[in-house]
Amino acid sequence: KEFYEYSKAFQNVFEFGRRYKIMNPEKLRGTYGKMIFLLQDAMIPQIREHLEFNLVSPIKTVYSVLESAGVEEALKSEWISTATMEIVGDGKSRSQIQREIKHKESALDMIARQYENSKISRETLKQCILSIADNSNYLQNNCKPIDYMIKLLKSWFAPGANMEKSKWSLAIYSDKE
Repeated sequence: KEFYEYSKAFQNVFEFGRRYKIMNPEKLRGTYGKMIFLLQDAMIPQIREHLEFNLVSPIKTVYSVLESAGVEEALKSEWISTATMEIVGDGKSRSQIQREIKHKESALDMIARQYENSKISRETLKQCILSIADNSNYLQNNCKPIDYMIKLLKSWFAPGANMEKSKWSLAIYSDKE
């Protein structure tokens, strides 16, 4: 069988699976483990010889894409924090949010224009920068509820306070009284 002609497709499918697991750690618990076992087995020399290619390819990261194009300095641009900032609408007017969006878009365009070259297009640069912004947004959306819950717990159940007398105590009591 000629597996080699499908090598890129196999590598891409397994990279997508690994990327999905990175972004969704709570999903694919059993399936992901099986996939990793399969990839480990595929590294056995006899199997690699039979397949005629390596099933495992490095995961593409923003840095690796920018580095391969020789523009990793884009990550140190003075505009990068603006281009990757999260725009949160909490208590802001619509016009203020629109200004922040325009400012972010112009910073993104500035970086893309400045670092575009024959190895990387403006669109790919924008995709890389927006990927960083997506990660920041993902982290913010997962941390914000936890931070809010901690704030509520500290305000309603202060550590060290005499909570036994309170009807809102979080203390754990035995069933025997």
